[in-house]
Amino acid sequence: IPYDILKNIFSYLEQRVVISKTDYQKQHAERNLLIISLLLSTGIRISELCHIHLKDINLSNKTLHIIGKGKKERILFLGDQTTFNLLETYINKNGKESNDFLFPGKHSPKPLSEQSVRLILNTLVKQHNLTTPITPHMFRHSFATMLLDSDVDIRYIQQILGHSSISVTQIYTHVSHSKQKEILSSFNPMSVIHSEIE
Repeated sequence: IPYDILKNIFSYLEQRVVISKTDYQKQHAERNLLIISLLLSTGIRISELCHIHLKDINLSNKTLHIIGKGKKERILFLGDQTTFNLLETYINKNGKESNDFLFPGKHSPKPLSEQSVRLILNTLVKQHNLTTPITPHMFRHSFATMLLDSDVDIRYIQQILGHSSISVTQIYTHVSHSKQKEILSSFNPMSVIHSEIE
């Protein structure tokens, strides 16, 4: 997802919280903002996000206990303070039983469906007149790409994403266009030679 679109999406979602007229609207807006923030700040899969139980969240350690594909477990640190604050506020307002889901569906005790999250994203696409659809997986992709662009070692990214093999993570390693432009402008071997000759 292009950086400027991400920025627009987040400022729009934050705006929705501010302009909510009813408690219901506000709760909805806060939930949507939290969902998208968690997707981008942790890179978790949509299925993992929908199935987070309150008991999987440790607010004092700022961690999420995730049960991923093939029942593989991993612990994710909530390193973004804004997302953490949103989560804490949301739980304090809406969290009841620790056995409940963080995002309950319409028909409790079921969790929010992946389809519901896709609908939230489709609405965002319409509201921003975007020509391409946005899927939950694209946030995972953006998460990985942005970490790679910040020179984070791919093995760490593999672990955070919960990939069993590095070959899966390598799908994300095609250097992003902007990074490639930056590398080939700033560190071009030819430029180095020219600067040596001059």
